[in-house]
Amino acid sequence: MTSVSQLSTFEVDPVFGCHLWTGALGSNGRPIIWRGARPSSAYRVAYEHQRGPIPTGLVLDHLCRRILCINAVLHLEPVTKRENELRKSWAYRCRRQRCPVGHDLSDALVTPEMGRLCRKCQSNGNTHATPGGIPRLGSARTGSQAIDSPRLFFPGSSDFGESDDETY
Repeated sequence: MTSVSQLSTFEVDPVFGCHLWTGALGSNGRPIIWRGARPSSAYRVAYEHQRGPIPTGLVLDHLCRRILCINAVLHLEPVTKRENELRKSWAYRCRRQRCPVGHDLSDALVTPEMGRLCRKCQSNGNTHATPGGIPRLGSARTGSQAIDSPRLFFPGSSDFGESDDETY
């Protein structure tokens, strides 16, 4: 199994949009994908597959603070190691006024792990926050039911799986 095909091993959190890894975990509890005989970070592989290489000198920060999340489009942001360490503080995260796209965070969603997520980026299929038409992985939802087979979504496509049913 290739490392990219292993990226479909996740469940979508319908409230926060996290792609929660259900595959193998390393000894530190973080998601891993095997590349031959070597394990690789699943969220690094997801980011590189969906967004391109991580810039030199930067690490990935989970905006949602959920270490099992591999949502590279909205929940992972390359930052310096120093910024990543600062963001571990709730007080520091609360001082952030804008999301990476530039939306106001005054009414941010707060995950169980105290991550702050932009409501605008989370709504309407998240398509406006994907620069350059980069596809993202995900499971389509219809009402409160999730389709079991993850697939690629392309920004601007009409088949995001949204339903007229308002009971989520």
